[in-house]
Amino acid sequence: MPLNPAEVAQANKLSQQEPWFLLMSVEIPTAPPTRYRFVNNKESVEFGQSSTGDPIPYYPFDFGVEPIKQDSQGGGGDVRFTAQNVTRELQAALDQYDDLIGQPIDVALVHRSRLNSGVPAFAWSGKVISSDSAEGNVVLSAGLFSLYRRQFPPHRALRSRCRHVYAGPLCQYFVAPTDGAYLPTCDFTYNGPNGCTAHGDSEVAAGLARMHPKLGGFFRGIPRRSGLGA
Repeated sequence: MPLNPAEVAQANKLSQQEPWFLLMSVEIPTAPPTRYRFVNNKESVEFGQSSTGDPIPYYPFDFGVEPIKQDSQGGGGDVRFTAQNVTRELQAALDQYDDLIGQPIDVALVHRSRLNSGVPAFAWSGKVISSDSAEGNVVLSAGLFSLYRRQFPPHRALRSRCRHVYAGPLCQYFVAPTDGAYLPTCDFTYNGPNGCTAHGDSEVAAGLARMHPKLGGFFRGIPRRSGLGA
């Protein structure tokens, strides 16, 4: 799905904090294709499952996702991944497989409590369009969406419905699934039975600070169109 600069900045910020993990994978055109899977962390993690039901491991690797830059014509620009080149894993792949041009690349931000679920807070997929390397690092630029194909503005301004991805980096609902107060779904309303205020109550019940509905993606200042509106 498309990323915007605010989401990339929030992902980078959260990825430096426990218990968030920034994951990256890039396909290598072997026969059959293989995947290099990395986590920007000192420990390996398992996220999702293979087609045979086995957990998929991600291995420690130092990398980051740079903010998206738009060009002078309003184009969406590229997503740039900067990774360490000390251990030479990516360098070897670049040398052997034409700089990995055209190969699929994915990035995801995952909360520790959701590693077993296989559901990230957000994810993005693209293809490598250019690469560069030096003694210390490798930079991969991946193709992004076309601005002309993207809905603008990207979100509808609604008074009574949240626009955030549930439990995503802008929502920040952090109650652990193992907690009795955890709510696995949201109806995206402000005061509904499974809405933003109810999730704030569950945060308090779990012993956390109440973050909702303060972080809800509502535009409460929009006036009602009739006296019957929510």
